[in-house]
Amino acid sequence: MQQPAAPAAPAAGTVTLLPPNKQGPTGTAQVVQQGTDVVITIHALQDQTTAAIMTGKCTDSVKPSVSGPAQALKPLVNGSSETTIANTTVAQLASSPHVIVVQGGSAPTLCGDVSTLGAAAPAAPPH
Repeated sequence: MQQPAAPAAPAAGTVTLLPPNKQGPTGTAQVVQQGTDVVITIHALQDQTTAAIMTGKCTDSVKPSVSGPAQALKPLVNGSSETTIANTTVAQLASSPHVIVVQGGSAPTLCGDVSTLGAAAPAAPPH
């Protein structure tokens, strides 16, 4: 008897980076699986300089609700950065509460919920 196929794990997706109360300039983080690594490419305001991925969730307040250590992402240069995180998967990041936080300069902190990538994964067809 053949086992039903597991739902497809997300291999790539875009996380929208939103300011507090979802009002103001936004950004994006492209999250892509490349072999055994994940590549995160961020596009935000040129004024923002630092980014990190951490356990937690975005809130409507000025600061996201986060816990544990942050995985620093490469600093933004002219509003963009690209970071490779070794030995992880998009599915691992999307399956638990992870957020990408971008901040610095005079612009408001941006936050994006990585678990939204898992919600976008297509369901397996019935057998």
